[in-house]
Amino acid sequence: MKLFKTLFGLPDEVSKDGQEPVSWLYLENIADLNRIDEGRKSKPQVVFKHSTSCGLSGMMLRRFEKQWAASGDLADFYFLDLIRYRELSREIAQRYGVMHQSPQVLVLDKDGVFKHVSHGDIGMLSPDDLQQNPA
Repeated sequence: MKLFKTLFGLPDEVSKDGQEPVSWLYLENIADLNRIDEGRKSKPQVVFKHSTSCGLSGMMLRRFEKQWAASGDLADFYFLDLIRYRELSREIAQRYGVMHQSPQVLVLDKDGVFKHVSHGDIGMLSPDDLQQNPA
């Protein structure tokens, strides 16, 4: 399984540098999106849309996890496997009014999406962005 995770850039349970890893909540159905909508009333919700068949997506996922390690108090972190849950990705685009991209990160607060980035711009998103616009 470790080799599979490494090849496809799936989230790892253990951080190699000793930092707390991102604690992912997995998006698998509409009820999970409803949980995001409820959660964003009290703290930011971060959604990482990942394509397991894309090398860039895997690279951005690893970069995101490194930058956001130990930031679990700041937000809830959701992970969406775009290949497995394509319809859910379409629902996210429709519900939040953000055109689908891959890879993509959406940050939601009580008012909706306050930041979204895709592709290489994911590496420029930091935990400081949450502190500048708390929920």
